[in-house]
Amino acid sequence: KKELPSCLDHSLPLFLLAIKNQATGHYILNGKGERSISRSFIDFGLEWQYHIEDGIETLQTDGPLHDAILVL
Repeated sequence: KKELPSCLDHSLPLFLLAIKNQATGHYILNGKGERSISRSFIDFGLEWQYHIEDGIETLQTDGPLHDAILVL
């Protein structure tokens, strides 16, 4: 039986929302599987708001998007 490293916070989910530009393959959020914190950032020329609280993730932006994205 494998055990998780003690450094992991077991109260957080082991899955994450990841956003990827379908045309370029560039990840704009959680591309390396790293846990992100709530934050605002600019990508694709748009401002994005990412929020995580109690294990619930939300992502918001005002379009239009010029490329398709994948939500993983």
